Amino acid sequence: MHDKAETSSKWTVQSFLRQPVDLTIGYALIFAVLFLSEANFRQTLAMDSGADWQALMKLGISAACGLYGLWFTDFARLKDLGLVATGIVMFCIWTYVCALKSVNVVYSLTCCTTLFCTLVFADAVSQKLGKRKTILVCLFSLVAFLIGCWIVSVIAPGLNSFDPLVDAIADSRRFAGLLHPNGTAALGATTIGLAFVAANAGYLPWKQVLPLILFAFLTVFLTGSRTWMFAALLVSCYGTMKHLSTMNRFVIVCIGTLIISILSVYLLNIWNATKADQALAGISRSGKSEEIYSMTGRADLWAFCIKKIEVSPIFGYGYGCQRFIIADEHFWPTRHAHNVLLNATLGTGLIGGALLAIVFLVQTFRMFVDRNDFPDTVLLLLLAGGFTENPIFNQLPGALTFLFFASLSWRDTTRIGP
Repeated sequence: MHDKAETSSKWTVQSFLRQPVDLTIGYALIFAVLFLSEANFRQTLAMDSGADWQALMKLGISAACGLYGLWFTDFARLKDLGLVATGIVMFCIWTYVCALKSVNVVYSLTCCTTLFCTLVFADAVSQKLGKRKTILVCLFSLVAFLIGCWIVSVIAPGLNSFDPLVDAIADSRRFAGLLHPNGTAALGATTIGLAFVAANAGYLPWKQVLPLILFAFLTVFLTGSRTWMFAALLVSCYGTMKHLSTMNRFVIVCIGTLIISILSVYLLNIWNATKADQALAGISRSGKSEEIYSMTGRADLWAFCIKKIEVSPIFGYGYGCQRFIIADEHFWPTRHAHNVLLNATLGTGLIGGALLAIVFLVQTFRMFVDRNDFPDTVLLLLLAGGFTENPIFNQLPGALTFLFFASLSWRDTTRIGP
């Protein structure tokens, strides 16, 4: 028995080392998208962008992904695209239409092309690698990114520590590493979600997964991101609920609803404006309750974006060009709408926003009627994080955009193997 297990182990290692070239390139490109396309190595503000070596490197990665996708995509199977995948394809096509009406045509067309490259790559590499290899390569790439963040926090602690809200507060230091604190937190929460997916699917034993989850939780906690800590807890609850019976889930939901209801009634009865301000100021980073009331200034930004959408409701201002509108007319330094749907609508108009909303709604419905850990986990991350952040559809697509695209066909077993 021992000899058989040892032979099987050797065969597995040897087979991995002898992977076909197309699989090896696929592994490398996934790592590049999830690591290099996310990392910021420039000695500048994390939210700035420019045509420097790093931007050119990321454009090169997108181009390589596009070529891989076009080369290995089985176009005969495009007729098998499901509703959500079709919706995203239509969204990508619509971005090109909006680009022709954008405030910067060349810039917008470039952003649209990188988005298309990520779309075809996500579908092709998922078909090539299958579900197990795709999940494991993505998980290990994200873990490598978090490890890189810890290394950079030691050798270059100020690289991405800029935070427009708390930069002037001496005692506020958020963990950043290779990305802005919120971006690092987003990838940490994503790591937790994929770790649960890998463990629940039997791709990795729990004794290997639990340390990764704890490591990622520590990273997210140190970033100080309340949004992504909530997202991490949400996907953890989702991953844990799988191991409970239907009755236990029902009991937990009922107890949770009861506790929330009682707490809500209690808070309404003791509500006092002065005490509320003091409590909210205590949990804010700046020490002011206005930070919480305004969603860290996002409420004003959202109102501004809605007004700009009313000015150009059909075509928006061009996919990727949201940053120019916000930078020219609003104070917010991150240059996106801090909301996935609002940011997409600002760039691609009401039609683009509606297409994306339909995709989210269909995926949410399918989460309840046809549970599948990977697409459900990605959706929960986007719903939780995408309300106050913009984790997908940035100028240069990153990890969550790739994972979102890859997850759209996950339930279709005719397109993606085990």
